[in-house]
This record gives sequence, C-alpha cells and structure tokens, in this order.
Amino acid sequence: MELLLETLQDHFIEVDKMLQSCLENWRLERLSVMDRSILRLAATELLFLDEIPPKVSIQEGIHLAEAYGGKDSPRFVNGVLDALFKRPDLRE
Repeated sequence: MELLLETLQDHFIEVDKMLQSCLENWRLERLSVMDRSILRLAATELLFLDEIPPKVSIQEGIHLAEAYGGKDSPRFVNGVLDALFKRPDLRE
C-alpha cells in the first residue's frame, strides 16, 4: 500500500490527466470523492505498477466501489478503468 500511495503522489498529475481523458461528459473534479479516489488508486496500478496484472487492478477498483461507493459506482469505475486499460498508448 505504501508503494501505491508513493507512486500516486509522484505521478498525481499524470494519473489525473489519463483518467480525465477516459471520462466522457464528466470532469474528474465533479466525481464523488470516493469514486475519484478509487479511480486514482486503480489507475496508478494500471499505469505504473507492472507487477500487478491489469485485470486485478480493475477488479480491486470494482470491489472498492462496491464497498464504499454509491449504487452506480461499481459500473462507473469499471467503465472508466476499462477505457483506460484499452487505450493504445497504455499498451506501448
């Protein structure tokens, strides 16, 4: 967990830019604090922690959204993280 938080802190602006690029008709700052935080953690894993399989990062994000988000949070988090995962520039 410490590595994840340090990595997010080191790449905060980049993580937010990548997430914003995957949000259609939404601005990151308009999301609930919980959804935004979950997306940032999972996106950090997807983008910078290669030892964690992408599907695991997405699934963990969904589980956090189920536990702590609103009723639509799991589906929303899944959609955003899936869009991030499918970005061609992420797979280079």
